[in-house]
Amino acid sequence: MREFEKHSFNPFISNPIGADIGIFDKFKYDQVKKSAKYHFYENLKKEPISTEENLVKCAIFMYEHLKEEIKKCSIIDFSKLTCSDIDDFTKHATKEEMYTFAVKEVRSLQLKVDAEDLLIVFEALKGNTSINSLILKKCKINSDGAISLAEVLEENTSIRSLDLTDTEISFDGILYIAEAFKINTTIKSLELKRCGIGAKRAIAFIENSSLNYLGLSNNRISVKGAKALAEVLKRNSSLTSINLRNNFIETEGAIALAEALKVNTSLKSLILTCNAIKPEGGRALAEALKTNYSLTSLDLGSTEVGIKEKNTIENFLERNKELQKKHPVNTERNTNTQQATDSAQAASSQATRLPEINAALGIMGVFTCIAFTTTAFGIITVTTAAIVTAAIYSAIMFKDYLPAIISNPINYSLDVTQNFVDEIIHATSDFCRNYSRS
Repeated sequence: MREFEKHSFNPFISNPIGADIGIFDKFKYDQVKKSAKYHFYENLKKEPISTEENLVKCAIFMYEHLKEEIKKCSIIDFSKLTCSDIDDFTKHATKEEMYTFAVKEVRSLQLKVDAEDLLIVFEALKGNTSINSLILKKCKINSDGAISLAEVLEENTSIRSLDLTDTEISFDGILYIAEAFKINTTIKSLELKRCGIGAKRAIAFIENSSLNYLGLSNNRISVKGAKALAEVLKRNSSLTSINLRNNFIETEGAIALAEALKVNTSLKSLILTCNAIKPEGGRALAEALKTNYSLTSLDLGSTEVGIKEKNTIENFLERNKELQKKHPVNTERNTNTQQATDSAQAASSQATRLPEINAALGIMGVFTCIAFTTTAFGIITVTTAAIVTAAIYSAIMFKDYLPAIISNPINYSLDVTQNFVDEIIHATSDFCRNYSRS
């Protein structure tokens, strides 16, 4: 029986090709095949014969239809395609040609192919500047594939999201990819669910300064690993969300993470579900949130944290949400690690300015005494001069300290406060100038 007759397919009754543009998936793929075969054999105007020549011609016809449809889409999902599906097209075009064409035309690519095909895909991705989302769920990435993917990530500047869920990457393969993240600064979201990477390799990704989201659920992090992660989170200023679901973190690990929350000011979402955390861990997290103003979501589902602790935590989270609604966070400052480092260095250097600051205070004290003895309105003058003295002294003392020593719930206030101090300096200098003239 002829294959195209098995489906009773009529392109004029079914949804026409291109009616659902945007996503090219298994359903659309099958539509292209059926429609192409239908039109091909209709155009023959004779009983189709399954000769090798006709099969090749039909493959060419289908491939042209495939390319036209891919051009209309921004997302390709090949995750449900079978080998026989691809073979129907590769009678004419090679897999290399097919994948190379596909990755050039779309913004999001989702695949479920074998290790051999992945190498072809990774080769096609080199030099690509259009794809911003790469989903490789359940693809088996061997060592060669990990090396090839790492090479792609080192060069690519367009991919913003990478999903490696259930890819069974070897420990060495994970290290290759982690090394690539030291170079890649454009990927903002990385999903590593059920990759079995452990804490050591997880830390390698957290130390990458560009990631905003990191998914580490089901990775056997353990209590010891949670403590190590907590130390890294104290230094990290880019991550806004991290998923640590089902990682055997337990109460001791939660307490370590709570200590990190006392220092970290960028994290907004933390998932700790299914981690056997007891009420003591919940109390530690609640205590940390007293001084943490950035976290707005903390998921403790399927843990042993009590209702009282959860309610306390929820109250703090609601407080943070309200604060951030009123005062939007300056994420640009949060993610600029170099700027933060420079600010810290500037703050540490202020110790050398103490003599200078004390001298400024002494000068202002002298100014106050002179003002008191040379003006008939002594009390008013002393009060005014004292205010000016305090303002200038505070401005000198804190202007360069502000970026490092203010732990503010609203990060953008650093810029605002510095501008305010600059205005104080300007205003008080004008006051002193006018005062001396009078």
